[in-house]
Amino acid sequence: MNNFVTSEQLRLINNLLRIGIVLEADYAKARLKVKMGELETAWLPWLTQRAGGDRSWWAPEVGEQVMVLSPGGDSSQGVILGALYQESSAKPGDALDENIHRVEYQNGTFIEHDRKKNELNINVQGEMKINVSGNVEVVAEGDVNIDAGGNVAIMGKHTQAITGVVTGESICHFTGSPHGDPSTTVKASK
Repeated sequence: MNNFVTSEQLRLINNLLRIGIVLEADYAKARLKVKMGELETAWLPWLTQRAGGDRSWWAPEVGEQVMVLSPGGDSSQGVILGALYQESSAKPGDALDENIHRVEYQNGTFIEHDRKKNELNINVQGEMKINVSGNVEVVAEGDVNIDAGGNVAIMGKHTQAITGVVTGESICHFTGSPHGDPSTTVKASK
């Protein structure tokens, strides 16, 4: 085998998997350019969990370190496999271990599940909206606490049942009832 063929084969093998930094992004087309050493790739797609009827979206950012798979060693046919931790963007959280799954956002919002503690934490920095087209059922084996710095409003066409003990110094006002009563005001006991 001559030296050119051997060199070309080694180059292609070396280019199969490479680490690079996202250089540019075209989010409208879901494509990125990656700088790998001196090489700048063409616009490449990145892997996602789902891309059919069910779809997911979590776009890599410019400056993020990624791994590129180039079939046949041809970077123009490459696919971005995913991101890699680096010193400038360390793992999320302070003390994570194998029992924790955490998604952390740049604004401080995070979702964290600790399977060892059987605990799910959602910390939202800003507003949270949940829209449901069907029914919502909340079932808890323990207490349910709502602690609001402002008002708490519960609105519906009919109140089916409110049971339990109301305590505190607030006045609870319920509008609507199953018996057509237009309004019911309940004063909490002290």
